[in-house]
Parts: sequence; structure tokens; C-alpha cells
Amino acid sequence: FILFFWFINFFIISDLLFKWLLHGLPSNQTISNSWQVLNFSDTNSSYFMYNKGLTLSSGTITVPTAGRYFIACQFRTEITPFSPASQFGIYINNAASGGSYTQAIRLYIDDNTQSEYEHAPPLQGIFDLVAGARIEVRAIAGSANNWVLSSTSNTVNHCSIIKVA
Repeated sequence: FILFFWFINFFIISDLLFKWLLHGLPSNQTISNSWQVLNFSDTNSSYFMYNKGLTLSSGTITVPTAGRYFIACQFRTEITPFSPASQFGIYINNAASGGSYTQAIRLYIDDNTQSEYEHAPPLQGIFDLVAGARIEVRAIAGSANNWVLSSTSNTVNHCSIIKVA
């Protein structure tokens, strides 16, 4: 009986509190020297990508319920390394409608260290969001040298959004 009670409570509580959401890039994305939104919209289950409750539109991610969210993104270039002064940012519009985006957290890559297929440190943070808040993950090449982020099929570029409270 106790095991059954724990089992039921675990799944009820985990369904209410923890929303595991993992999104990849549906195709390679070229990053230039102006800020652009990354299209984390691939929910291809063949690569263990899935969505439970988020709205995805051209790289803009909308959360359905208010709460505390952990956002973590990983990046790797395809062939060409990051250019010096490349940046990633999590931008949040924490209004149910209207409002504007502000940069909540930023990752700066001072110089490239690889000749190709370079991995960036993780971009992550915990944010208190309202229902309907919108999230965009953006990137910019720091110089005239463009670089490319790999698609989901490489499983190296992804964004996890987890509702933790």
C-alpha cells in the first residue's frame, strides 16, 4: 500500500511540477554578425526531442503556466569554429501580452580554441516567469566570420526548459 501511494504521488507531483522539454534545431542555422533568434523547434522523438505544453513559433517559445523555469542550452559549431567575440543570450519577455524582450543572461566567447566543431560552455539560468511569457535564445557572430550550428540529427545543439516550481 505504501509503495502504491508513493508511486501515485510521485507521478501526480512530477506531472504538476516538472515539465521536461527538450528542443533541437530542425536544420543547420548560419549565425552572422547581427543578433538572430535560434529556431529551437524540433521535437523529433527519434532524437529524444519532445515538447510538453510549450508553444513554439519561429524560435519564440511561450510558457503556458506561471512558475520557476530552468533553461539550459548547449551549442556546437558545424565545421567552422566560433568567431572571436561571438555571443549567445537568453531573452525573456515576461509579460502575458505586449511587453518587450530583455537580455536575461549572456554567454560571451572571447576566442575560438578549435579548428572546427567547437563546443560552447552551457548557457543556463533559472527564471520566474508569468503564464504566457516568451523566451528567445539568440546568437551573434562577433566578427565578419559566420559560423553554423548543427541540426538536431547531430544531437549537440539543444535547449531544455524545465518547470521546477
